[in-house]
Amino acid sequence: MGARTGESRTSRRVFIVLRRLAVAEARKRPGRVIVTVVMIALGAGALSTALVVGASVRSAVEEGLVVQYDGIDIVDNAGLSTTQDAIGTGGGGTGISRNDVTEITALPGVEATGSVFNTVAVAQVGDLTRGVTLSSLNSNPDFVWQDWSEGRAPTASNEIGLTPYTLDQLGIRLGDQVAIGRPSTGAGLVRVVGVIDTHGSREQDSSAFGVVTEQVVRNLSGLDAPNEVMIATVPGTDLDALISDINRVAPTGLPQTTEDILNADRGVALTQINAMEAVVTALAAVSCLVAAITSATTAGASLASRRRSWALLRCVGGSRRQVAGLVTGESLLLGLLGGIIGVVVGLGLARATFPV
Repeated sequence: MGARTGESRTSRRVFIVLRRLAVAEARKRPGRVIVTVVMIALGAGALSTALVVGASVRSAVEEGLVVQYDGIDIVDNAGLSTTQDAIGTGGGGTGISRNDVTEITALPGVEATGSVFNTVAVAQVGDLTRGVTLSSLNSNPDFVWQDWSEGRAPTASNEIGLTPYTLDQLGIRLGDQVAIGRPSTGAGLVRVVGVIDTHGSREQDSSAFGVVTEQVVRNLSGLDAPNEVMIATVPGTDLDALISDINRVAPTGLPQTTEDILNADRGVALTQINAMEAVVTALAAVSCLVAAITSATTAGASLASRRRSWALLRCVGGSRRQVAGLVTGESLLLGLLGGIIGVVVGLGLARATFPV
């Protein structure tokens, strides 16, 4: 029993000596400690930033894709040309007749429908002109996805709501006037009464887009009927069979399930995201590699300079296991400290990157 107590006391004394030696070495060569911690922090920061930004972008893209189709199962689109030539000719698509919309609404499995008038026009402020897609609010309030970060929805023919991107492109703000028109119809001044909150919509966040009254779209496009109809179905409805019925009673439009539309958009978005993630991950990998090489070099230099100290420790009773434990403990402590700092910095960088 006494022998075990003596061994325990010796082990504690050796541990105290080892700890003091480690602290003394750190004070003697603080540059090595700082370089090791900084390089590990850089690697951990780059990796955590890449992972968080990648996951956040994917989540944001997914939410932005579905926002326009919340509660909608099928979209019947009669077509809208958005080329500059179409702006000059005045065509806005053929439209889906009111009778066809009534026929669609009466089909078995259809729970609700809503229609929208869409067109393209020219927005002009001074000498600055931009092509802009214009939509009326959905005839079914349950299908209106736009919200207003400032102002309100337009209610008169001389009012318009624009996205923040469009306002930036035109150099105007809420309350300013902008000329909207076509070469074939002329232009008229409208006042910006609302700033559209697009909820991260992939389609509208980075394109010129505005909301006007139905009559304004009809006057610009010459449409007498809506060119887009949204359809909500009864749960359990066979969507493929319903699309066949829609084509039969209303052959003008091109009905598609929202899932098909979203899958096509996801394919384009994911290609861009994967390319971005590949670049970011490669940069993170390079940072981690540099951190590993620097840490290994610093650790090697530290080992070479401390051989005499460890030899003396062995002479006063320190075992190989205790000396190895000291080296391992120092490395783990520095790695943990650098990793924590790197993750915190990485999360901060990721948060700062979100708006971009």
